[in-house]
Amino acid sequence: MLFTGKILICRPKAQADKLAQVLSNRGWQPIIFPTVEIQPIDLTQKFIPLSKNRIQQADVILIQSPSVLTYLDQPSVTLLKQSKVIYAMGAGTQEALLAQNIDSCWVASQGAASEQILNQPPITDLPVGSHIILLTGEGGRAVLEPELNKKGLICQRINTYKRAMPTYSQQQINNILLRAPEVILVTSVDILKNLLTIFKGHSHNIKNFPLLVISPRIQYVAQALGWQGEILLADSASSEAIIMALKRHDSIK
Repeated sequence: MLFTGKILICRPKAQADKLAQVLSNRGWQPIIFPTVEIQPIDLTQKFIPLSKNRIQQADVILIQSPSVLTYLDQPSVTLLKQSKVIYAMGAGTQEALLAQNIDSCWVASQGAASEQILNQPPITDLPVGSHIILLTGEGGRAVLEPELNKKGLICQRINTYKRAMPTYSQQQINNILLRAPEVILVTSVDILKNLLTIFKGHSHNIKNFPLLVISPRIQYVAQALGWQGEILLADSASSEAIIMALKRHDSIK
């Protein structure tokens, strides 16, 4: 019998909505509860980070997350469609690019963590002086840009969004605990830490639920933060990888 329990999805809403639809169609019961909001860098100005000249000069364009496309202006999206050097950092990012009809290679064939990407093609194949555009969000770990520059590459970081923690009422928090999800899905360390902040005062309860993560790094951080429940590991942030991890969980219940 397939697992059909409740799954608390803590991803940003745009990503959560798409995943929830896929899970619902396959018999799961998704509960959308974003612990990160994606917002524009500047609410008063239209930020246009790309130009035809920049695109043509780039040897590699790295797209770090699906959220990059949320606030990227349409002219920039059109320019990306004309590029042949786009690399998606993870399957979820590649899915988001395909939804915009943008072809990309998948740089994260052996893992989407920044440290792994630095030691994989195309980065390892680039000669010194190559130009890289890194499309990402404000904040985060900021590992890639300095490390790429250390390798003698010319990396231009362009932030297309920023992250913020949403505010929930005590009633909304209590309702989540009452609904007792069987699995909590987090896809970044920021999402995990915000989850624990939002449920501060209930951290003992929330840490007892099974947790589904998409990288060993998130798994390690969860353990370091005292997560008590079982921690499940998906191969990537793609819908199919998440479903496969849920099915593995079901098979050992």
